[in-house]
Amino acid sequence: MAKSPIEFLGAGEVDPDPDWKMAPHWHPFHQVIVVNRGVFEVTIAGQSVRGVAGDVLFYHAGLVHEERSNRRTPAATTFFSIRAPDCHEIPICTRDQGGRIRELAAWLKEDQFAHADKVHLTHLALAILHQLRRLHSLPQSPWLESLRQKIRDHLATDLNLDTLAKWGGLSKFAFVRKYKSLSGHTPMRDLRLMRLDHARTLLLTTSLPIKAVAEAAHLGNESQFAKLFYHSQGMWPGEWRQRPSP
Repeated sequence: MAKSPIEFLGAGEVDPDPDWKMAPHWHPFHQVIVVNRGVFEVTIAGQSVRGVAGDVLFYHAGLVHEERSNRRTPAATTFFSIRAPDCHEIPICTRDQGGRIRELAAWLKEDQFAHADKVHLTHLALAILHQLRRLHSLPQSPWLESLRQKIRDHLATDLNLDTLAKWGGLSKFAFVRKYKSLSGHTPMRDLRLMRLDHARTLLLTTSLPIKAVAEAAHLGNESQFAKLFYHSQGMWPGEWRQRPSP
């Protein structure tokens, strides 16, 4: 069997705590921080980075960094450490479009707690690295990413096409055309996908009841949410939450 190009060292999580912080320090290995909820702040490589829910931070080995949880919106994070070559192209902060990294990181943490073998854990960590590289290679649109971030910040509120077009600074017709050309989806479909992505994150990282998840993601009542989720994932929310890792 071929040797893995990386070595998995360990994983864990940090619960929301407004007083949580780490003084400047460094590691002889790489570390990946997945922000599940709240705001996570880090000073690294001469810059200040503000990670929000859905962001993935990558600390390259040897870089001094100082970390803290935002006091007003404390962060909940999952993290893991690896030894791996050739990671220079991975940026400090990456947006986890589609939520795949959050899912993999949650499985990684849970499977480590369940004493899964190291080969399995290494494969999950390697899959996260591949996804980070894939996301970094995708073309980016500052207009679209800024707009998407604003939408994510307002997922718990009513949003319609008029509001989104106003945020985008375009007429509804021009807005829909530009948005679809850049994202591959209409604005309202992308909004629903973001709501479902937020719901998946809550199912993975919290013990909130299904009804509360539906309300937090603004996806109707529990029955409406369950049907939408089943159409998207092919299983009911409770089944999806309890499914085994790959």
